[in-house]
Amino acid sequence: VHAAIAAGLPVDQKTCRYSCVYCQLGHDRGVPLDLGRYPSAEAVERAIEGFDAGGEPIDALVVCGNGEPTLHPRLPEVVDAIVSARDRRFPKVPIVCLTAGTELGRPEVVRALRRLDECSVKLDAGRCATLHKVALPEGPACVVWLVDHIHALGEAVIQTCFFEGSLSNATEAEVAAWIEAVRRAEPRRVDIYTISRPPPSAKIRPVPIERLHEIAARLATDWIAVRVVG
Repeated sequence: VHAAIAAGLPVDQKTCRYSCVYCQLGHDRGVPLDLGRYPSAEAVERAIEGFDAGGEPIDALVVCGNGEPTLHPRLPEVVDAIVSARDRRFPKVPIVCLTAGTELGRPEVVRALRRLDECSVKLDAGRCATLHKVALPEGPACVVWLVDHIHALGEAVIQTCFFEGSLSNATEAEVAAWIEAVRRAEPRRVDIYTISRPPPSAKIRPVPIERLHEIAARLATDWIAVRVVG
């Protein structure tokens, strides 16, 4: 059982700088400026304190939510609250953050993420042009920048969603560029998966599970563990 917790994001609006073509939350993007719309660190802490797993074991506390969790304007306080509640309620259960990595250039975000047990950063392409088409960001999307910051974060996990259709990041050329980027980032593990929820566009579709295993076999090395998820 995974306890998924939103890092204090507004519940009525997707909060993200990306508008990924496969995102089940739709193509909206943006960052609310009203600080009052973000739940407080105390509210997040109370949510964890009150979580009932129904007697089932908890594998991890997952920091995710309605968009990009690192966009919370008081992320360090939220992380303090999550770690404190975990230590009281679920000792030894790892805390995992799922992030698109758009805020890795902010030192306070990096310091907060390093307090967690695992940081899983999304890397959906090895080419800037492809990443821009996949993420549909509000500004430029640079693979080199992202890879450098994943590497600097240290001991990160990379997660990648592969898909095909009118746009695909699973072709031979795209996979080769992605593998090169992953190796430069030097993650401790790579998780690859495909679309499992209805995307906002009917023009893309999941790749077969066999293709995921082919990609995993191409990337796997003695120092990078690769996991096919789903």
